[in-house]
Amino acid sequence: MKKHQLSFIFLISAFLMSAIYQYYRSTIHEIEIYDEFGKAEIIRFGILMAVAFVALINKTWSKWLTIAYCVFCIAIVLVKYYPNVYVLRENGVIDVVEPILYLIFIFVAGVLTLPFKSKQ
Repeated sequence: MKKHQLSFIFLISAFLMSAIYQYYRSTIHEIEIYDEFGKAEIIRFGILMAVAFVALINKTWSKWLTIAYCVFCIAIVLVKYYPNVYVLRENGVIDVVEPILYLIFIFVAGVLTLPFKSKQ
């Protein structure tokens, strides 16, 4: 399996895990404004996954776009999610592990996408 394909798998896995977690949070409904899973969330996760398909294009421009996308996704977690949502919740194990795994998956996807030639 090639690096750009692995990058795609990590991106889709991160977004799918995040969607499942958001659905789980919607069943708890602890913070009403953030713990919803309706049409808007389905569309948002659909867009996130659709853009991830760019990682499958093995061209230099798509690699840089995927890296920028990964940086954007990590920035959203660090700038919006942690200071605005995470701190308001009573976090259990799942609530602690999910954003960490999400960040790791997105980071790994970005690193795998770096357009450097391997020495083989």
